[in-house]
Amino acid sequence: MPSASVSIDTILERLAETPRRIAALTAGLTSAQLHASFAEHLARHERTHLKQFKRIAERVSA
Repeated sequence: MPSASVSIDTILERLAETPRRIAALTAGLTSAQLHASFAEHLARHERTHLKQFKRIAERVSA
């Protein structure tokens, strides 16, 4: 965990910037592209969790 603290004002500014940043990053993508990207992200996320569960199960059963 980072040792430097971030002010609440900085966090709120970053949160306020997020929708504009997402819009800029996704500008020009079709709805199908956005949905495919999100589905790929979810699949990677789930695979990561399954790999972690497998490692934990292997440690417990060893």
